[in-house]
Amino acid sequence: MTGNRLKGCVAIVTGGSTGIGYGCAKALGGAGVRVVITARTEADGRQAEADFTELGFDVAYLPQDVGSEADWERITGETLKRFGRLDFLVNNAGISHLSPIEETPAETLLSLVRVNLIGAYFGLKHCVPLIADSHGERGFPGMAVNVSSILSRTGQDGASAYCATKGGMAGLNRAYERMLAAQAHRVQVKSLLPGYTMTPQVDKAIGRDSPLVNQLAETIPLRRWAEPEEIGDTLLMMLDPAIRLEDREVLADGGFLAS
Repeated sequence: MTGNRLKGCVAIVTGGSTGIGYGCAKALGGAGVRVVITARTEADGRQAEADFTELGFDVAYLPQDVGSEADWERITGETLKRFGRLDFLVNNAGISHLSPIEETPAETLLSLVRVNLIGAYFGLKHCVPLIADSHGERGFPGMAVNVSSILSRTGQDGASAYCATKGGMAGLNRAYERMLAAQAHRVQVKSLLPGYTMTPQVDKAIGRDSPLVNQLAETIPLRRWAEPEEIGDTLLMMLDPAIRLEDREVLADGGFLAS
């Protein structure tokens, strides 16, 4: 049913070439949504575009530096030129870094802020008005989703810079949601908080069967890490107009925070 309701809509997914972004783009394409995936690494973007095209999805890859406002202007312009409208934004692009505050270079902190926080800020700035404008074609509220993290709530040793940017996204969402309250029937802003997710990057860095992965899995009630496609399924639930979500933050953490 979700596919019938969302079919023909248009979404931008930043960082959509790998990991959680790939899982979100795949779920959207499977529901009949026309998808623009953006990424800085062209080889990854072209491969994802080829993968999804082979599955029969209507998808386009566009290179993007999310921290560049000029790039956002170009991306939204090219999206409208190709598809004629915009209904959803998935602010997924992000980078992480592990080191104590005392050992984190200023340029590393600034890079995380630029991609994770400023990138999401520009995304909302340039996409939300377009999503609101497309309400008449859609007939239900569109949505901008900031992909945050459970670490925005819990923190993690050695991840202060990353947690700070994800916490900043939460504050950004609260302020923007308040501003949009009068037009929530046209567009909404929500946060999606994944828990530990087995992306290709994690698998490559530490290994799917590593002791650390198994140790962290024991802290999750489901006793396993999520797969990117499962985060994509949660995203579809958020976008489904038949499901009324009152919470501004939606968890996809296997019950981690509840435990």
